[in-house]
Amino acid sequence: MPTNDAARHWEERVDAWLAAEDAFERVTAEPGRQAVDVLDPRPGEAVLDVGCGAGRATNELGRRVGPAGRAVGIDLAEGLVARGRERALANVSFTVGDAETHDLGSGEFDAGFSLFGAMFFNDPVAAFTNIRRALRRGGRIAIVSWQGVFANEWILVPVLAMSSVTGTLPQPPAPDEPGPFALSEPDRVRAILDAAGYTSIEVTPANGEVVWPEDGIGELTGLATTVGPVGETMRASDEETRAAIREAISTALGSRVVDGELRLSRGTLLTTGFA
Repeated sequence: MPTNDAARHWEERVDAWLAAEDAFERVTAEPGRQAVDVLDPRPGEAVLDVGCGAGRATNELGRRVGPAGRAVGIDLAEGLVARGRERALANVSFTVGDAETHDLGSGEFDAGFSLFGAMFFNDPVAAFTNIRRALRRGGRIAIVSWQGVFANEWILVPVLAMSSVTGTLPQPPAPDEPGPFALSEPDRVRAILDAAGYTSIEVTPANGEVVWPEDGIGELTGLATTVGPVGETMRASDEETRAAIREAISTALGSRVVDGELRLSRGTLLTTGFA
């Protein structure tokens, strides 16, 4: 989608993402920590966080590089950037822009990072090329994206429960269109970064679990019905349908509880390379 349409899309969903932020953090914290560890931001370095959202990861990058370093987050959604600025550390700053076209400078950063943001690039080769220009020669990059939906039960189970109410499944974007699974195939990710000029590209699958206590099913139901494919259907539905979807998802998640815990698969890809 064109940049202005993409910005409008995300801005319309700012309140939903902020409401779901804590629950989404439970899903993404572990792969995020692993990616930051692999990127290994060092004291005094400058790090760029692309698709930073409300900036939790940006602040962590800022902590890693210390007072002599800096972390800069960029995101399309002004509302998310505004929340990031409210809680930014002293060496952390944020800007509103599209990583595909925004002037990120030349050789300004030692490392680049993206936690579940790069899947939504309209032109991923152009975006990653622009990011590479912003990195110094030999600069590092680490990107976290989702594997396919069947490796992510925390998404799949709510979607299937919703379809039991609506009678239809959400139509996924084409593989080369922006969407949560646009960078789910390792060969495609490698090809994109190679075309953008990166070297020593490695794509590493990581499979784990999202674990919720039984009394937290309501939180996960809230996450599922606020953002992502179910959230989109909820926005387009009447209240009776929304209530039925919430009930179906809660029941489906409850059926997966074992010994007081809900465990659902989470599959990610960690991609690294050098500028």
